Amino acid sequence: MLGFLYALSAGATPPPPHTLVGVIERHGTKACKPGAWDIEFHAQHWQAGWVDLVVDDALVADHKGQIMELSGARTTERPATEPIPDGLSPDNCPIPQMRSDMVESVDRMRYRRGDEPDLPAFKAFGAKPFEGLVAEPSKDGTKLVFRNTLGVTLEDVALQAHYEGCYGKPGSQRRKATAKSLAPGESLTLEAPLLLLEDEKGPDRKGGRSHNYALAAILVSAVGPSTWVTIDIGASRLGIQVPDCPR
Repeated sequence: MLGFLYALSAGATPPPPHTLVGVIERHGTKACKPGAWDIEFHAQHWQAGWVDLVVDDALVADHKGQIMELSGARTTERPATEPIPDGLSPDNCPIPQMRSDMVESVDRMRYRRGDEPDLPAFKAFGAKPFEGLVAEPSKDGTKLVFRNTLGVTLEDVALQAHYEGCYGKPGSQRRKATAKSLAPGESLTLEAPLLLLEDEKGPDRKGGRSHNYALAAILVSAVGPSTWVTIDIGASRLGIQVPDCPR
């Protein structure tokens, strides 16, 4: 299957035995002209989750937004980026009203979940789609299955369903399954409802947090010998059809 073939950058040596699994993102530093409202993103570079990648564009550019299994090595080397042009500065940008975990990025609003791996950066030589996370329809919502396909025992495994508030001031909720260790071939499963309906007040509520929540993202974190898993992917990208919040 093509999904199991490694794509190697031109002239690369065989990959060292380090593995990073995460969603490929394009990130950068926002900068603005004085008095302007238009935000530009400069010093753009690739990330897997929030881990900076030192990588050839050709290896990951076609996989933006996908969960990829990267082979390479932990590194302190920084990605090569273009400098921010003169006259532009992050300090000139308007300050948005948003939660402290929200981060404006090149393609979308992203979130700091607080469980990012302690990696300064990762130098990637090979990449292939990761096929160990699936979502299946179930009676009460969706059945999430994370299977260890990485060939090493994973520890501190967490599979989470992340929910965002429907109305009112934005809040969030989690549903979580954990495993102290997960051997190669073993799976961790989580039954997750598509909506968490804790009240019936609807969108006309006066202030306060919403107590209705919709499934927004699936998170997986784990570590192993020279292996890091940091998955944060939108529910729709796993084929999960989340209904609208009730009105």
